[in-house]
Amino acid sequence: MDVKNKLPKTNSSKFSKGAKTATEKPSASDDEKRRKSLPTSKLKKFLSRRRLTTGSSPEEPEEKEGKEPEEKEMRPNLASDLPGASPPAQAQADCPSPAQRPMEEKYKSRRFSVRNNMSGSIIQKKSYRSSTKKNLPMGYVQMRNANLNSSFTSTKGEYKEPVDELTSILLDGLKKPHLCDVALIGKDGVTIGAPSFLLCSHSRVFEDVLLSGKIDHIQFEDAQDKLREGEESYLDEDGTLTIKVPFAAQDAIQIALHFMASHKLPLQRVGDSSEENVRTLTQVHAFAKVYRMDSLAHEVYRTLRVLVNKTGHLASAVFDECTKSMKLAGSEDVFKRSDLKEFVFDSIRENPEEFLIVGGLKYLSPESIEKIVCDQEIDVDEITMFHILFSWVKEGPGERKDRLNVAKSLVSNVQLALMDVKYLDTRVRHSGFVYGSDVDDAIQTIEDHLANLSPEEQEHILVSGAGTEAVNGIYVRMEEDIGLEDEEAVFIKEASEDEIGGNYGLYLWKDSWAISPCVDYSNVLYSRQAESKRGWNALRPSADNWITESGLSPAPTCQWNAGAD
Repeated sequence: MDVKNKLPKTNSSKFSKGAKTATEKPSASDDEKRRKSLPTSKLKKFLSRRRLTTGSSPEEPEEKEGKEPEEKEMRPNLASDLPGASPPAQAQADCPSPAQRPMEEKYKSRRFSVRNNMSGSIIQKKSYRSSTKKNLPMGYVQMRNANLNSSFTSTKGEYKEPVDELTSILLDGLKKPHLCDVALIGKDGVTIGAPSFLLCSHSRVFEDVLLSGKIDHIQFEDAQDKLREGEESYLDEDGTLTIKVPFAAQDAIQIALHFMASHKLPLQRVGDSSEENVRTLTQVHAFAKVYRMDSLAHEVYRTLRVLVNKTGHLASAVFDECTKSMKLAGSEDVFKRSDLKEFVFDSIRENPEEFLIVGGLKYLSPESIEKIVCDQEIDVDEITMFHILFSWVKEGPGERKDRLNVAKSLVSNVQLALMDVKYLDTRVRHSGFVYGSDVDDAIQTIEDHLANLSPEEQEHILVSGAGTEAVNGIYVRMEEDIGLEDEEAVFIKEASEDEIGGNYGLYLWKDSWAISPCVDYSNVLYSRQAESKRGWNALRPSADNWITESGLSPAPTCQWNAGAD
């Protein structure tokens, strides 16, 4: 097919390969001049760019079928074709300079080229904060994070959490020995290096000690005197200032330094509900309280409170570690104001069964169990307190022989005379740390006290309204075993001198309450089905719904009374 037939007639000679006209009209446009001066290969590129910038689509010449490849395609590879080589110069000589091009064309071409060059720019990247906003430019915060963090984007579109560059620098600095001019020795004997700048920036105590000659006012003179007079700070052979931290181990000190550098606790420490982790965090809290780091103390307190609320018996481990830290640090006044110790101790006081008895006693040292047994604000009776001490002897830390010796010294804080006689004669007598003579004295004290009480002052049941008049009266709780059941409850009404018929008994037998003459318990006068209750409530009869058996109607009502305290 002839190429000339496909082109406009007026310009057919101008588009032939390598054709040049000797006579050009002065009225021809700049575009026509450029078209005439360019070879076919350059013409195609020019027309393509023209189409993109101006939106016009002039007709392009079509090549004949079977036409030989163009000159550029047939020539061998030249040095100018290599990557990075400059293009041939002869094609650029005939092109007009940018200053001769129309303003509209220059503006649009430049805009298009900038858009192509910035295809990899960070401005054109999609926002990683929202998957619904397509092709939106990133905001200022995203651009800042991307510039600070080289791991902003990763391969295959995966997103990595931005890490503050300053935090990374400070954490890396903790690993460089030449930057750590202060040595901290924990209670396990391990030395940890720390930058003095980081310590002084977070703690006025460290600032007063390390920079005492460079500051005008010393805020914590007591802490400075303690560190110096107690020989807890000294210069080693290399001239490095060494400070002893006798209440915190290596892990606790490293966590504290990590917080100073990043203002965050290590992620693996936040959700770990193990004894080792809560003890380590408690040591970090002690470190913060001794050296007056309020932000660190608050963060650790918040984390431990979440862990204790999640697993109640960990309160005993935190309380025990607070007690040990207070003893090792020698700063009882600091720990008396400790919000962490107050929280766990109040939790144990209000609900000892959840936070102490169920799984928490195994964490308590002798010093901790002593504080609990001697505490007068804990919400327990004497039987529960003795049970706490008895269970600690069974499952507490250390040797059983040592625990028995501790229990023998602490049992004097439990008032045995306020316990039940049966409990004294069984559990207490055979506990292994209570002398039998003490149990006998307690039982004798109880009996003497009951003998001097009137029936109204003792635990009793008031029976009234029975058809059999002799049944009505006050039935006092009896402790003697009359041979009914192992867990029996017997209340006796003693007949007065002018009454006929003897004594009457109100008792629980199997699953029924009954009222019978004491001389013949098989002669049931009145009865009532026992309700399903637990503990001491099971040994109290209900007031109404009694049934007449062999007695006279109507059936009585029974009112239980605890008596005098």
